[in-house]
Amino acid sequence: MEGQQDSHRTFFVFMLPICCWFLLLNLAMTCDGSTFTTFHPERREWSFNHLTVHQTTGALYIGAVNRVYKLSGNLTLLVSHDTGPEDDNKACYPPLIVQPCSEPLVSTNNVNKLLLIDYAHNRLLACGSLYQGVCKLLRLDDLFILVEPSHKKEHYLSSVNQTGTMYGVIVPSQGKDGTLFIGTAVDGKQDYFPTISSRKLPRDPESSAMLDYELHTDFVSSLIKIPSDTLALVSHFDIYYIYGFASGNFVYFLTVQPETPENGMASSGSSNDLFYTSRIVRLCKDDHKFHSYVSLPIGCVRNGVEYRLLQAAYLAKPGRVLAGSLNISITDDVLFTVFSKGQKQYHRPPDDSALCIFTIKDINARIKERLQSCYQGEGNLELNWLLGKDVQCTKASPVITLYMFIRLHLFPYAWVVGRVQYQFDFSIDTDLVTPVPIDDSFCGLDINQPLGGSQLVTGHTLYTESRDRMTSVTSYVYNGYCVAFVGTKSGRLKKQSFPAVLAAILWDLVERAVKRRYSQGSSSKVFVLGLTGEGIARKNPSPLLATSRYKALGYTTQLSSLIRVDGPPHGGVQYETVSVIKDGSPILRDMAFSLDRNYLYVMSERQVTQVPIESCEQYGTCRECLSSGDPHCGWCVLHNMCSQRDRCERANEPYRFAATLNQCMKATVYPDSIAVSEPSVPLLVKVTDVPDLSSGITCSFGNLTEVEGTVDGNQILCISPAAKDVPIIPTDQDWSGVELRLNSKETGQMLISTEVKFYNCSVHQLCLSCVTSSFRCHWCKYRNLCTHDPSSCSFQEGRVNVSEDCPQLVRSEEILIPAGEVKPITLKARNLPQPQSGQRGYECVLHIQGVSHRVTALRFNSSSVQCQNSSYLYEGMRISELPVDFSVVWNGNFIIDNPDNIQVHLYKCGAQRDSCGMCLKAERKFQCGWCSMEGRCTLRHHCPMSNPYTSRWLNLATANVKCTNPRITEVTPVAGPPEGGTRVTIHGVNLGLSFSEMVDNVQVAGVPCTPKEDGYIIAEQIVCEMDAAPEDTKPGPVQLCVGECKPELQARSSQLYSFVTPSVTSLSPSRGPESGGTKVTIIGENLGAGSSVTVLFGNQTCEFFERTVTEIVCYSAPSLTGVGSVQITVGVDRAQVKESLSFEYIDDPTVQRIEPEWSIASGHTPLVVTGTNLDIVQEPRIRVKYGGRESVNVCKVLNTTTMSCFAPSLTAEYRPGLDSVKHADEFGFIFNNVQALLVYNNTNFLYYPNPYFEPLSTNGVLEQKPGSPIILKGKNLVPPASGGVKLNYTVLLGETPCSVTVSDTQLLCEPPNLTGQYKVMVQVGGLHVSPGSVNILSDSLLTLPAIVSIAAGGGLLLIIVILVLIAYKRKSRENDLTLKRLQMQMDNLESRVALECKEAFAELQTDINELTSDLDRAGIPHLDYRTYAMRVLFPGIEDHPVLRELEVSGNGQQNVEKALKLFAQLINNKVFLLTFIRTLELQRSFSMRDRGNVASLIMTALQGRLEYATDVLKHLLSDLIDKNLESKNHPKLLLRRTESVAEKMLTNWFAFLLHKFLKEEFFLLLNNAECAGEPLFMLYCAIKQQMEKGPIDAITGEARYSLSEDKLIRQQIEYKTLILNCVNPDNENSPEIAVKVLNCDTITQVKEKILDAVYKNMPYSQRPRAVDMDLEWRQGRMARVVLQDEDITTKIENDWKRLNTLMHYQVSDRCVVALVPKQTSSYNIPPSASISRTSISRYDSTFRYTGSPDSLRSRAPMITPDLESGVKVWHLVKNHEHGDQKEGDRGSKMVSEIYLTRLLATKGTLQKFVDDLFETLFSTVHRGSALPLAIKYMFDFLDEQADKHGIHDMDVRHTWKSNCLPLRFWVNVIKNPQFVFDIHKSSITDACLSVVAQTFMDSCSTSEHRLGKDSPSNKLLYAKDIPNYKNWVESCLWLHKDLMEKNRYYADISRLPAISDQDMNAYLAEQARLHSNEFNMLSALNEIYSYVSKYSEEITAALEQDEQAKKQRLAYKVDQLIGAMSLES
Repeated sequence: MEGQQDSHRTFFVFMLPICCWFLLLNLAMTCDGSTFTTFHPERREWSFNHLTVHQTTGALYIGAVNRVYKLSGNLTLLVSHDTGPEDDNKACYPPLIVQPCSEPLVSTNNVNKLLLIDYAHNRLLACGSLYQGVCKLLRLDDLFILVEPSHKKEHYLSSVNQTGTMYGVIVPSQGKDGTLFIGTAVDGKQDYFPTISSRKLPRDPESSAMLDYELHTDFVSSLIKIPSDTLALVSHFDIYYIYGFASGNFVYFLTVQPETPENGMASSGSSNDLFYTSRIVRLCKDDHKFHSYVSLPIGCVRNGVEYRLLQAAYLAKPGRVLAGSLNISITDDVLFTVFSKGQKQYHRPPDDSALCIFTIKDINARIKERLQSCYQGEGNLELNWLLGKDVQCTKASPVITLYMFIRLHLFPYAWVVGRVQYQFDFSIDTDLVTPVPIDDSFCGLDINQPLGGSQLVTGHTLYTESRDRMTSVTSYVYNGYCVAFVGTKSGRLKKQSFPAVLAAILWDLVERAVKRRYSQGSSSKVFVLGLTGEGIARKNPSPLLATSRYKALGYTTQLSSLIRVDGPPHGGVQYETVSVIKDGSPILRDMAFSLDRNYLYVMSERQVTQVPIESCEQYGTCRECLSSGDPHCGWCVLHNMCSQRDRCERANEPYRFAATLNQCMKATVYPDSIAVSEPSVPLLVKVTDVPDLSSGITCSFGNLTEVEGTVDGNQILCISPAAKDVPIIPTDQDWSGVELRLNSKETGQMLISTEVKFYNCSVHQLCLSCVTSSFRCHWCKYRNLCTHDPSSCSFQEGRVNVSEDCPQLVRSEEILIPAGEVKPITLKARNLPQPQSGQRGYECVLHIQGVSHRVTALRFNSSSVQCQNSSYLYEGMRISELPVDFSVVWNGNFIIDNPDNIQVHLYKCGAQRDSCGMCLKAERKFQCGWCSMEGRCTLRHHCPMSNPYTSRWLNLATANVKCTNPRITEVTPVAGPPEGGTRVTIHGVNLGLSFSEMVDNVQVAGVPCTPKEDGYIIAEQIVCEMDAAPEDTKPGPVQLCVGECKPELQARSSQLYSFVTPSVTSLSPSRGPESGGTKVTIIGENLGAGSSVTVLFGNQTCEFFERTVTEIVCYSAPSLTGVGSVQITVGVDRAQVKESLSFEYIDDPTVQRIEPEWSIASGHTPLVVTGTNLDIVQEPRIRVKYGGRESVNVCKVLNTTTMSCFAPSLTAEYRPGLDSVKHADEFGFIFNNVQALLVYNNTNFLYYPNPYFEPLSTNGVLEQKPGSPIILKGKNLVPPASGGVKLNYTVLLGETPCSVTVSDTQLLCEPPNLTGQYKVMVQVGGLHVSPGSVNILSDSLLTLPAIVSIAAGGGLLLIIVILVLIAYKRKSRENDLTLKRLQMQMDNLESRVALECKEAFAELQTDINELTSDLDRAGIPHLDYRTYAMRVLFPGIEDHPVLRELEVSGNGQQNVEKALKLFAQLINNKVFLLTFIRTLELQRSFSMRDRGNVASLIMTALQGRLEYATDVLKHLLSDLIDKNLESKNHPKLLLRRTESVAEKMLTNWFAFLLHKFLKEEFFLLLNNAECAGEPLFMLYCAIKQQMEKGPIDAITGEARYSLSEDKLIRQQIEYKTLILNCVNPDNENSPEIAVKVLNCDTITQVKEKILDAVYKNMPYSQRPRAVDMDLEWRQGRMARVVLQDEDITTKIENDWKRLNTLMHYQVSDRCVVALVPKQTSSYNIPPSASISRTSISRYDSTFRYTGSPDSLRSRAPMITPDLESGVKVWHLVKNHEHGDQKEGDRGSKMVSEIYLTRLLATKGTLQKFVDDLFETLFSTVHRGSALPLAIKYMFDFLDEQADKHGIHDMDVRHTWKSNCLPLRFWVNVIKNPQFVFDIHKSSITDACLSVVAQTFMDSCSTSEHRLGKDSPSNKLLYAKDIPNYKNWVESCLWLHKDLMEKNRYYADISRLPAISDQDMNAYLAEQARLHSNEFNMLSALNEIYSYVSKYSEEITAALEQDEQAKKQRLAYKVDQLIGAMSLES
């Protein structure tokens, strides 16, 4: 049956080609980077247990110890529910909540063991470990407890307090209550808890049936319990439920459980000794009796290795591609599983693990086979743990089924519960009955249940990991591909692709099929795979090509040619590693996807992380992108980025999106190399797979130049750089590569790049290097130069193109020259040139010991040259031979090539040859010999002859030559055993010229010693082996003869050789580990004798180390016989030591625990190692390997079970990337020769980053007062490790330590009593770092001069005090008299004050209602974007150059524009722009005005590139923050004043991006919402209307109604409200317009009020101006009087001239007036007028405003004397500076402060409008208006900067945000509404808005303002409102949850989802597009250039010092720009 199933399955796999992808996510701590959104538990010890995501809302539910959390999709905490801790005891059954318990109660944590969403009833099932494992049903919305059933025993699931042991599956039922299938470990309490059961889930949470068993009778129930007999056999037996799911009609559980012995023998071993098996359990959904219970073992195999310990599983859909390959439907289910290797150590599984895949279809088929075989009566039930013994399967039929029904229902007591025993009263012939049909939905019968099995259900192994154990898995389908994610033990996020998945499955199945085919033959009733094609018919299949055809069951399929199977493949390829988990802890089993499948939620015990599914943007090229293996990624060609297809614009057009590697664009350039001397060469670039390029191409040559490209189909013509732009070639090479980039004009991005080489032939100085160059270089022989232009050679015959034609020396015999001998040197050559006329001849140059020697040479012909006779010397007699570099030159310095490196060898015969033997030993080629007459080694002709016929010169050519007078200099050893065998080494002089001369000629102490040829060195050394010595042999010398034993050929040693007998007495140590490696010292006598020693431990050789006379040291070998004693045998040469010693092998040492399991990167922190037999380790060391480097540190043994170690360092020195938690590649111990501990896998040892300390000060020396603590700031000071172990810090001041207190970011040092300067040194672990020095100032005592000075000062002070007292007494008398006079005046004032207060109160009550009813919201006159931006960026400048086209005088317009375009490229270069700004800010002459101007110009120039401008702004702000913190300024001062370009740019940035927020017209219409501009405009209108209700002085700007004390009229002004009927100026026949005015208004004020009424819906700039209009008072039809501010009726008193008012003209209520254009003459009044005297104006206007009405602040009119008469003008009050009032008038005046109550009345009237404005600005979502992205983005940036610098003070963060947005933008807009609206702002309005703006800023401040009676009135005015406003702004997140319901502006912004850079860039790009043409960029650049011109030298110098700028040649480009611009100027 098994063979049938496998063959059948093989056919299904071969049906379709497959390409399935897998990503291995190996989740670990960060670094890096990259940052992810995370969530952490409330307390570190309350770890996370379970995670699930709601598939509709996307909310996360997390079960943790003592908590259940609900989070939003971005991991924001929404609500939490407490589940513990509570007082409990596991022994309390029933639990404490049901009845009292006598057991002692302790506070107990509640571990979450089950977390399931019941979608049908919108509730969450959370089961814990408290109270015997009761569950809660929580409402999904708010985690409100619906019910906590606990009153029945069914409600107690299990008291196991370990997560990962329980799993549940909810099975909903249409129209019925759901069912909960639940499996759990019971921890030995089998009587209390079933291991698996099905329970009711009623719709009503209060139902009494909640969690009851589906079926529960006395005889059958929907549950299974572990029998007590099983626990008797296996005491630790339990079933751990790892995963569960429902598929089709079944529920499945995946479990791990111990195996039970088949023979019924009890197992007494521990849980670590048990064998575990993983099983899959299946039940029918509707089976309440559990008749369908089937359990089969499950696992997978790879290369013969079994993986059987289940770690995690996940049910998924296969996707189109995988489904096709597995021959299943895309709706079928597949099961991904993770197994660990083997079947032991389940609770600490091995790191070797495998990822496997099963199809549910396959699992069901195996279960069906098992059911069929059992119901046919074959085999046993095979479920020993439940049945207790082997029970035979019963053959089933309808008769048997009926009989079982009778037995169970009519005679139930025949069924024995507990042991399944079938006791039949009658027999049935089972061979005659019809078998029961077993189909796919079969749910079992009363027989053959429950059913087990032993045949392994095997999955397909996809991937194995040998070191980092996989712990979790999940999967989803992307574009038809199945993608799996796997978490690991260490938390590292590795992404892996599996291009060979099909190969893995094919080989697995083919191998199985072939094995079964040959093992079972064709007689088996199975489907057998038949194969045609290559190599499958043989027993050992050869490689199978993917094009082979497979035939099975009559079907034929063709495999894809993309796959080749060459044997079992090795699996996936890792392509990315991402750090995620902070502390590197293991990933838990639960992982889940977000609803949009863009994120994966990953959980460890202390962190939940939101991980992006893909990160395509990290790949920079098409090849990197498409070879990465990430199925999400493709290459967006025209945008030059790696992305998903849906993120690539127009991706469906041809060639715009590449999905496979062969679709990447390719470019070939012709020619691909250019000579540097050839500028502007046309280059033809051929490209393939190219999209439509009709929009144009530009060609960029590195950073050199950019030119237009000409496109012709797939060919592009580019012109190489001009001569001035050709790159500089490095001096050590002949070419330089330049990247040629093709850039799309459509997107501005690079399409593809290739390399163009610029070469320079002239750098080659030799012919061979020239012609063998990679480029087209030619050698000019007669000019001795290399050129790319062959025509440049002087002589045609001198041109060389190939190496064979080069002039060169040719190797001949070796050149030997005796030093000092005169000899010529003859050389062979080729192609030697004949010097031409005027050229010099040949020379030989020898370089001897650093000195060059030139010798004239003679050229015989083209192939021969000779250096003339010369002698050569070198210094020293220690060098016998000296190779000398040699060259041949001609014409002075033209070098002939020497390709073979021919050298001249100088030699001296006498050097190092001071004896006859050494001389004759020299090589014969030197022709040296021994001159015996002179006793030296020399050449023959230097040795004088004794007579003409006899020579005393000896050499080896002489017959029978011998060196006389041999001499022995040393003998070793000088003692040995008498048994012989000792090899004696004899050193000496003239010890023979051949080995044969020494044979039989050596004796040692009279004993023959046989010479050994392998140890003989001519004339220098003899090695001989001793024969056995006779007894009583005395010590003696060594004697030898050379050849013959003549006196002159004999030698005798001065040393004596003696014979001794070695002996041993003891050894240490006497025991060691079984693996060997123990350093054993054997003690005895004469152990240094002889030449060799052997030590045997039993039959194993002890590795020799060293020996002395009394000791032999060696290393023990591994034991071959296991533990126990072995005999030690010692041998010296041929002698065997008689004494016997023994050595004991014991068990190897083991390591059980390491505490703590962490260190820092520099190591050297103390560790405590616990284990066994540790005391036998002699030199214990601990090792770590990381990044290919091994580090070792020492350990010290404390006792048998404990040793202390110092952690090894991770790296030798700091490297980038070590700022995150790291796992070592290998971690282990060096314990003698114990190999098993070299890599210790049973630990999760972590390396935390080294502590980092900031410098004490900028100059390195910190000034400190005595006794003041020294604060060292830094990071990583306290590693976030569990447990109580901390780093041990030592801080030294010089050599003196100080007491230390450590926090996360600070180290506090309490210094001893020292003074002076000391270096501060911090030592922690292996890290020694000095953050600087400290200078402790001394406390100086008072000196004598100081004491005298103090005494004198004290006396003087005493005299002053006496004088003051006398003056005070006199003054008090005068005050008494004055007081009496004042009392009379005060009585007079009281009545007036009461009246004023009464009026103020009445106004307050009436004005509010009037104002709110009168105010009109229609027609807000917003300014257009350009005007708005100009008023913010360039206030007061109406016609700025950026609004106009660039105009250049003369004919240089085109050139200047071209230069400015080059400047635009520089401005768009971030390196240049940042350097430019920083350089300007360093200049003293760069004023604050310049900073604001430059910031505004830059933002104007970058209006079209706001993404880039934002990036630059962030860099500048980051620099500003760093600078602020480095300068030790208070962090709250940041951004408070505009002192930098960055701060002004920030203001402008907000101005650009918040314009839409200020004016959101379409949004308002659609949503009936308001923008920020509406409440501001309403406030302006309210202020204007309220001010104009009372008198306003036209000269001083003071008013009766004001918010500003400075602009308050402090006098009682009598006035009356009039209503004038104004003729409509546009249509006099239309009804007259009623206008409210005051009779004290000037004529100009009346005209302005009339204009406001007539043109109230028209922008101010489009109205007629009051100064251009005349006011006519019409009386009847003909009488018209023109009213003027000044005319001949104006009153003048005492040099004061009062402006005319309506009261002056006696204009009454309801008069008719008209506005007419100003007339040139005022003599146009008819004679019938009732007023006899006409009003003739002397001036057009009494006063004028300088500047536009929209200037930054409207100026208050000044009192200007009449130039003709010198009189002063006034309106309501005379200026305070002119005290013309008479003294008598003062009595009629009240105290001016009395009128301050009017401020309060005005404030109350305007309160609603101020509140509306503040509410809009301080709300993230208000009245339909959403928070602008810019605010959220910038606030997040400031939070990131605060986190980066370790600033956790919420006040500082709050202040940064307040300074950033309210101060820099909103205050400016509030004070200047004319920036936003087309209005006129008067001086009184400006003063009131200033008070509102100050209140706004105070509301954003964190400091408390202490107010008193002396405080400014504007502070007191809103003193009670500011705290309320502050609540709106509050940013503290720790406030009480009730307060959190209110609006908290900064806190609400923080809780908003973060805005990604991608989203923000899209928003910025859209804003830039909308306003890209508002300003003239060239004009802006021209303005910026003025600063470049002014500071050109400083900018160029800064660019030349910057490395990146130098690489991009920015300084050169600036010089180019200046040159181009200066030409035009």
